[in-house]
Amino acid sequence: MKLYRTQVTFADGFTYGNEELARELVERFGPYQEHASMTPYTSGMVDYDTALEECEYQGLWFADVANYLLHEKGCAYFTCHWHLYDYINHIHLDGADPACPGYKAENADEVLDLFRRAYQVGDRVLARLWQAADQAAEQKGDEVCVGIVADHGAYPDIRIANIRKFLYDQGFLVLKHGPGAVAEDQDRIDPAEIDWEKTTAYMKRRGFDITINAEPGPEFDAIERKLLTALRTWVDEETGQTVVAIALPKRDAYLLGQWGDQCGDVIFAWDHGYVSGYYTQWLSIVGGGNVGSPEVYGAHHGGFLPTDNGFSSSFGSLLLAGPGLKQGYSRPPERLGYIHAADVAPTVCHILGVEPPAQSQGAVARDLLDGWEMVRSR
Repeated sequence: MKLYRTQVTFADGFTYGNEELARELVERFGPYQEHASMTPYTSGMVDYDTALEECEYQGLWFADVANYLLHEKGCAYFTCHWHLYDYINHIHLDGADPACPGYKAENADEVLDLFRRAYQVGDRVLARLWQAADQAAEQKGDEVCVGIVADHGAYPDIRIANIRKFLYDQGFLVLKHGPGAVAEDQDRIDPAEIDWEKTTAYMKRRGFDITINAEPGPEFDAIERKLLTALRTWVDEETGQTVVAIALPKRDAYLLGQWGDQCGDVIFAWDHGYVSGYYTQWLSIVGGGNVGSPEVYGAHHGGFLPTDNGFSSSFGSLLLAGPGLKQGYSRPPERLGYIHAADVAPTVCHILGVEPPAQSQGAVARDLLDGWEMVRSR
């Protein structure tokens, strides 16, 4: 017999500014579970069914709490973060999409069934929200909007890259004890390992921006030119493809939506089929080097060009339904471009009839609204 317990979470203190509400929610809907995931499944603690059941509990808890707060407590807006599909993509998309070199056709039906069951859970969660919204509209005349937003999708791994090892190989990053610290990139290097006197460029953290180790001036400019050239001409010798699709200095990085104090000195985006940063799953690059096949395939998202092959897509999603919104409409990106992540907040605020946050830099996606026709033939 195996005894498994879910995450132990605080039974109080998770409702800011209203301690009584936490007690009320727990009594009415059961314990709040902050972290429900597929980690117990991937670690071997439980089977898929148990992990999925735990995620469903969390999703239905969110739906019940949303309905209670919106339709009984007078709240105007509810949002929650539910991570189930990110877990599923990371773990199993490589076994469902033939684009992945690790795909095995004989296992595909079984893997697709795992996805199917996960999306059935999502259907049940969303149905609970829909039913309460319809009931509130019919009985009280409330205008209720229901939406889903995903900041990213996923794409199966094809080739992986080790940017820190590349910087080391090219002489930008110099380490006191040799390449061992970057042989299997875990997206961090102990700063004590770096020879700061000799290093000219390095990465502060996981991401896709590089910091130049020099003050602004001729030396900085020379390092920047050399770094941009190295990134733009980095070729995967096994495939003959460029690894980096775009490399830009910070002054031009607004083209990729990057600016501000947290932006590095050089910003880059991986080309289609390349990704970095998930070595805990990949374990290593086959044969060593700074680019190649992973030892273990998965699926990921991140700093590569948005990719969609008709089966898998790294693009985010925004779905909205309710009064004042078009029915059956899908934005044609080839004519209007894509909705950006920064557009979500002002669009939701417009629907709610409130001003967007002072820091908002996005635009209202007006083509989603009734009465707005953005596409015209010329």
